[in-house]
Parts: sequence; C-alpha cells; structure tokens
Amino acid sequence: MEGLKVSEQLFSKVKSSKNFRFDAEFFAHSASSSLEKILESGKFRQLKELTNYISSGHTPYKHDITQGEVKFITVECIDDLVLNHDKLKRVTKEQFEKEYQKNHAQIGSVICTIKRRICKAYAFLEKVIEPMAINQDVAIILPQQVVLPAYLATYLNCNIGQTFADKQKTGQMNPYISVDNLSTLPVFLPSLGFQRNVEGILKLAYKKLNESQTFYNRAEQILSQSLGLVDIDTGVKVNSNIKTFSTSFLESGRLDAEYYQQKYERLAETCFSKAVYTKTMQDIQHFNARGLQPEYVENGEVDVINSRHILEKHLDYNNFEKTTLQNWKFQTRAQVFKNDILIYTTGANIGRSQVYLKSEKALASNHVNILRIKNENPIYVAFVLNSKIGRLQTEQLSAGSAQQELYPKDIAQFYIPFISELKQRQISDSVLKSYTLQTESEKLLTLAKQAVETAI
Repeated sequence: MEGLKVSEQLFSKVKSSKNFRFDAEFFAHSASSSLEKILESGKFRQLKELTNYISSGHTPYKHDITQGEVKFITVECIDDLVLNHDKLKRVTKEQFEKEYQKNHAQIGSVICTIKRRICKAYAFLEKVIEPMAINQDVAIILPQQVVLPAYLATYLNCNIGQTFADKQKTGQMNPYISVDNLSTLPVFLPSLGFQRNVEGILKLAYKKLNESQTFYNRAEQILSQSLGLVDIDTGVKVNSNIKTFSTSFLESGRLDAEYYQQKYERLAETCFSKAVYTKTMQDIQHFNARGLQPEYVENGEVDVINSRHILEKHLDYNNFEKTTLQNWKFQTRAQVFKNDILIYTTGANIGRSQVYLKSEKALASNHVNILRIKNENPIYVAFVLNSKIGRLQTEQLSAGSAQQELYPKDIAQFYIPFISELKQRQISDSVLKSYTLQTESEKLLTLAKQAVETAI
C-alpha cells in the first residue's frame, strides 16, 4: 500500500452522507489532514446559515433564449469572479416579468454555477441597471449581513472553496451540485474587516476591467468613424440582386444567392472608398495555415491555443491547454509566435480573430488558423478582422454550407481597409491598453483568492 493515497471511512459516516455515496472520489479529500484541521477550527459555517435565500433559476420551456430584451445568464457566462457579457443570452420582457420575480440579478446577490463548471461565482457589487434572468444551471444566493457578497464569491472560487464543492458534486461526465448540497457547503467566515479588504481588491479589479472595455470601445469608434461605418445599414435585406454570369460565377466561383447579398457590396464600396488604401490578405500574408491536432500533456511547458480561447476582445491566456516542448518542435506548422493573428475557423464563433501578444512558445489546434503578415500592423489587421468588416466577410465566404468553415483559401480573399497611420496607431495603442488593464484586473482577482486561501 506504500505510495497510495488512502482514506479510511467508517460505514456509519458513509451512510450518513447526504447522498449516501460510497465512491472513493467523494472521500478522497479527507486524506488531507490540513483540510480536516481547517474544518475543525470552528471558523466554518454552512452556506445556508449565512444566507437569506438560495435557489436555482430556470429556462423557459420551449422558448428561444437568443431573442428578447432581457439578458439571460447561463453557465458559460460565469468565469472566475467575472461575468462575461459577450456570452449572455436573451429572454423576452414578458417571460422575465412572469417567471423571474425572485431569481434575477440584484445588488448584493451572488450567482454560482451548479452544473458542469461547479461553483464558479460572481458577485453583483453595484446596482443592476438592466434586468438579468438566470437559468436552471445557475444558483442565486442572497447573503446575510455577516458575509459580504464579494468575499463569498471569492471564497467559492478559491482552491479551498472549489475543493469542498468538488466533494459535494455528483456525476463525473456532467458534474452537478444540487441546491441542497450547495447550501451545506462549508464556508470560512473571517472578520468583516478582512472581508472588506477582499471587497476592495475586487472593486479595483472591476474598475480596471471597465477601463479595459472603454479602451476597446474607443478603438472600435476610431475605426468606425474613419471608414464611415456608422452610416452603413448592413442589416437591411433586399429581396434581389441581379448579377450577370461574368460578374458572379466567373468572378467568384460561387452560385449561391447568399453570397451576393447587397449588404456585402455596400460594405465593400464604403471600405474601398473611405480607406487610404486597401489590400487583400493574399497581398500581405507571409504564412496562412490551420494548426494541428495537439497532443495534450497535463502540466506541460508549452501552451496550446484552441478556438475556445479566442474570445470577443482578447485571447484567454489564463486557460490555455498544455503540451511538451518536444511536440512544439515537431509540429512546426502549428507554431505560434508573437504578433501572429489567430482565427476561429469552425462553429458558432467562426471569424473571431485575436493577435497573440506574448513571447512564449505556443501551438495552435486544428480549428485555429494562424495568419502571419508582412509590412503591416498585425494588431490593426486583427482588430479589423474581428470587427464588423471581418465578420461580414466571414459570413459571406462561409455562406451556403451546412457546417460553417473558414479555410486558409477563404481568409486569403479578405480585404483590409487601411486608414491613416496615426489612426492605426491609436487603435493599436487602445487595444494594447485594453489588454494591459484586463491583465492587471485578472492579477487582482487572483490576489483576492490567494488572500482568502492564506487567511484560511
């Protein structure tokens, strides 16, 4: 038995567990004497003792959750102490007023995932201006005055809170923690003074995150105003667009009607007329290819970038997968370097593009396209690709197929309208500032979790 991690448990203890579980994983953490001592310290309370209300939300039966006036929070929207607004769904105002009178976001509430990604929590520290509903895989918690929402969310996200949550969850393929089990979760209760310090760190982190968004919005505004995109109505649908054979198939090789919608022509006309100059990607690309299926290695020394790491405004640097240096040397086509543009090529978020801003070695997976350009600013080019200009070209080039795909040959056809060098620098500087502030915010959130772990 030497070298094995073993935890002995009395049958009476197993039988008394809330779910009468006897799988080894449930009791694995009891082998840690440090956790046992922590629980015996007397500074832990069950979550239900510290709250006025705990409940899960729900999803309206047979209703569309992509249309409506009210934001709708799902599991995918909640990261470590962050609410990702880009992933929010929608429900109608009528649904919200009828079905979400209690289970909606409000100042002082904490939301917490209870399915798949267990106990990822976020606290609403300011007044919620727009109503937000919550689906059945997310719990809403209204803490008592003895525990601050910022502290509770931080505790649930820290390693110790996650460890206790893992012990309470059921299922391996599709993990789940019931509201009843969540309500019995042990919560470390420090002084209010310490909790206020944690709250202060979170508020500073959120301030920097908001500033990051402001700089990114500024970059979007510069591009839009420089090219007159504000005045373009690309959403208007026209029933017909007459094309001759020579100006359609012989020119583009496409016969599907979707490809020739007038909104694409209006966009191109505006970009070509307002830009200082315009180039196709074929003109400026130095390398254009998809990555390769990686060999994942836990705790490897080289990052692996998947399509899910290409977010709306930046790359998700904190959650890259890992592989070995040997794989990086072997998979030369998939190697990623600083200032490479990475493009989401398959599925729901096809066309998302972000520039890789780090110097560390990385590999791209087979659903990520690597674009390396010459003689132009890669941050500006990536920003244009990620804007309405790039998204509409993605829509046009991928139209007419059941499974949306964007291939290197398609990317080579993209046109990039270049504005003045001054405006390009302003956009590039704003994007970099946005990224820097986001990174600072993430470091503060990590600091808050570490502070809670250290206190425990």
